[in-house]
Parts: sequence; C-alpha cells; structure tokens
Amino acid sequence: MSSKTATLAVFLRRAQWLIDDLAFSAGADQLDTADVDATATALEEVVHLLREIPPTTIDQPGGTN
Repeated sequence: MSSKTATLAVFLRRAQWLIDDLAFSAGADQLDTADVDATATALEEVVHLLREIPPTTIDQPGGTN
C-alpha cells in the first residue's frame, strides 16, 4: 500500500464515521451545522484524493487482483 492509498483509506474511514453519525442525527431530526460542514469537508477531501490517485492493477485489463 502506498502512502497515498493509505491516506485515502484513512479519509474514507473518517468520512464513513462522519456519515454514520450524520445519518443518525438526520433520522432524529437533529442536524447540526458543524456536523454537516465537517462531513462535507471530509467528503471533499475524499473526492480530491480519489481524483489524484491512479487506478490500481485491479482496474486494469489483465490485472491479477
């Protein structure tokens, strides 16, 4: 795992936790502006990282994974 994909994994996990918490809050009709902003910021960072990391061999024709 490269440092970029490790960073992506960390940000994906963080975004997942934030989304889980936000979904719970939304279901309870208790959305908080700070939580919404934190989640949006985390998702923007994930999008940025996804766009800068090239696909792995699993996505390439003839990939073995």
